[in-house]
Amino acid sequence: ALTNTPAATNTVPAATALPTPTLAPPTTTATPAPSATATEPPPATSTATPTATELPAIENSPDAFWAASYFDNPDFNGQPFRSEQLATIGHHWGLSRPAGLPETFGVRWQRNIALPARSYRLYVWSRGGVRVRLNDVIVLEDWQTGPLRLNEVSVSLADAIYTVVIDHYQIPGPADFHIWWEPQGNTEWTATYWANRDLSGTPVSSEQVETLAMDWNDGAPVAGLGRDNFSVRWERTVDLAGGLYRFDAGYDDGLRLYVDGLLLIDDWQTGVARTASAELWLEPGRHQLVVDYFEGLGQASASLSWQRLGQTFPNWRGEYFANTQLLGVPVQLRNDLAPDFDWGQGAPIAGVGPDTFSVRWSRRVSLEAGVYRLAIRADDGFRLYLDGVLVLDRWANPDQAAFHEVRLQLTGQHLLELLYYDQSFAANIAWELERLGPILTE
Repeated sequence: ALTNTPAATNTVPAATALPTPTLAPPTTTATPAPSATATEPPPATSTATPTATELPAIENSPDAFWAASYFDNPDFNGQPFRSEQLATIGHHWGLSRPAGLPETFGVRWQRNIALPARSYRLYVWSRGGVRVRLNDVIVLEDWQTGPLRLNEVSVSLADAIYTVVIDHYQIPGPADFHIWWEPQGNTEWTATYWANRDLSGTPVSSEQVETLAMDWNDGAPVAGLGRDNFSVRWERTVDLAGGLYRFDAGYDDGLRLYVDGLLLIDDWQTGVARTASAELWLEPGRHQLVVDYFEGLGQASASLSWQRLGQTFPNWRGEYFANTQLLGVPVQLRNDLAPDFDWGQGAPIAGVGPDTFSVRWSRRVSLEAGVYRLAIRADDGFRLYLDGVLVLDRWANPDQAAFHEVRLQLTGQHLLELLYYDQSFAANIAWELERLGPILTE
C-alpha cells in the first residue's frame, strides 16, 4: 500500500449545491481477527496523475445511485457483461469476483453528484488500475496493477452538479477497491443524525465532533431528535502508520464499524451497554473509519478508540481465512518462519477447519543481484506474486507433488505475496528461494 500525494491541486469551476455525498460502507460481514504479530514491508509506489485545471459545466440532475457496469475484459470493450445500481462503492472481493465475471474484468461506476464549492481530498485504495473523471476530465489516474496501494489527490470545486466516472480493472489475484472523499483539511468526525433506527431517508442534521465518546443517557443527541429510536453515522479519515491495530467500541444499543469499507465490528441489535474489540492489519497511509449506530429505547451511548499494537512480523506475515477466497477479516494473523507446512488432514490453526481455508503470506526481502529460483509445491492451489506481478499460478484442486518454479533476475528490495488454499483432504505447502548465480552480461 503506498501513498501517492500529488503536488498539484486541481481547480474546477461549475454550478448547484447539495450536501457533500456520503460514500457509505458495503454490507459485507467479517469476523474480527485475534491478536497477532506485526511489521509489514513498506508499500510499493504508484503514480496518480491529476491533470484537470478546469472542469466544464454540465447540465444534469443528481442521481440517487451509482450505475455500475461490469465488463468481462479490462479494456471496457463491447457491451457490459451486466449492470446494476449501487448505493455505495467499496468492495473487498478477495479472490472471488462479481457473479459471472472472469478473474480479469473491468467495472465502471457513474453518477451525477451535487457538490458545494470547496476543496476536497479524494482517496482510493486499490490493487488494480483506477481512473477518476469529473465532467470528463481526469483528476486521478493510476492505470496499473500492483500491491494494495493508496492514491490521493486534492481538487477544488465550484458549486455544481458533477458527472463522476470511476474506471477500475482487476487481474487475477486479490481484488480490493474503496473510494471516498472529504473536505480538505477535515480532522474531525462528521456526524449525521436520522430520526429512525436504520439511517434511512433525509437526515435531521449533521455536525462536526472532535471525539467519538457519547453518553446521552436518557437525553436526545441533537435538537430535532427524540431520545429513542434514532440513528447516527460518524465518518472520519485518519492517517496511520502501518501495523496491527485494535479497535475498541462501546455502545448501547447497536453498532457497526467499517474500516476502508470492510465490516470489522457488527452488533446491530438492541441490548444493554456492552463493548466489542477487533484487530486489523493496516497499510501506512490514510484510512476511512465509518461508525453506524442506532438507539432503541432507554440509555444511549457510543464510543470508539484504537491503538497500534507493538508487535512485529520478522519473518512472514500469515493471514488465515475460514474460506477459500481470502474473504473478510482474517481469523488469525501470526508470524510464520516460512510458508512450509504439512497439516495432513488437520486444521492449520484454531478457528479454521481442516478444509476450505486459505492463507496469505507476505514479506519483503532484500536480495543480492543475481539469478534466483522461486519454487512452490502445494496441495491444493497457490499463487505467487512478486511486487504485485503474478509469477507462478497453480490455482487448482488436484494433488501437486512436484515443485513449480520460475527463474528471475532480481536485485534489491522486493515484496513477496504467496496465496494458498485447501479445498479438501490433505493440506500442505513448501517454498524454496535460492540464488543460482550472478546476472550474466555480455
